[in-house]
Amino acid sequence: MKLYGVAFSPYAQRCLMVARAKGHDLALLPPPPDGDWRSPAYRAINPLAKLPCLDDGGFILPESGPIADYLDAVLPGPSLWPADPRARARAAFAARMVDVEIGPGVSMLLGHALFGMGGEDAVARAMRRVARGLGAIAHFRDAAARWAQDDRFGHADAALMPMLAVCDRFGDPAAIRADAGLAAYRDRALGSDAGRRMAGEMAASFDAFLARPLAARGRIGQ
Repeated sequence: MKLYGVAFSPYAQRCLMVARAKGHDLALLPPPPDGDWRSPAYRAINPLAKLPCLDDGGFILPESGPIADYLDAVLPGPSLWPADPRARARAAFAARMVDVEIGPGVSMLLGHALFGMGGEDAVARAMRRVARGLGAIAHFRDAAARWAQDDRFGHADAALMPMLAVCDRFGDPAAIRADAGLAAYRDRALGSDAGRRMAGEMAASFDAFLARPLAARGRIGQ
């Protein structure tokens, strides 16, 4: 079982964190042959030419949300979704807000930080989008929950935590600090063993990528 992706991607980290929570270290590889996700070799694997993409013995699955669900289902151990139907629905809502609100804002942050895209107001525009998603999560979140929507790590955390790590590095922390409960969650989550490992991997990967000249950033492989 292997995952095509790059360690600074919050979407790849979502998959890695789910696998680790189930007791499995998923191999992370750049897209073949040399890290170019637009290459014919990678398009033969995933015609969408997007990352991450899972290869489980020839079973190919793109998109981080379906990958996370698949890993949860096939790897041994308790489900990472809450058992209570209402708590599960709220966790699914939080993960959905990451996909449709926070994720697009974070992608804007990354486009600006890594490739100089978006203009001078890119960070402000990106953080407005992020703040909208965070506000929705905070509004519906169980304030007593230790993690995003439960008392144990789950899918909502795997989706949200890497996004918060990107915002810490390239965004404006005010959007996260606007809600006291969400701010406390951020500190607990990113301070956990899983959070420190994820953030450390992302930071090292960002540093290596940003050390390249801009013209050499079309490939993510080392």
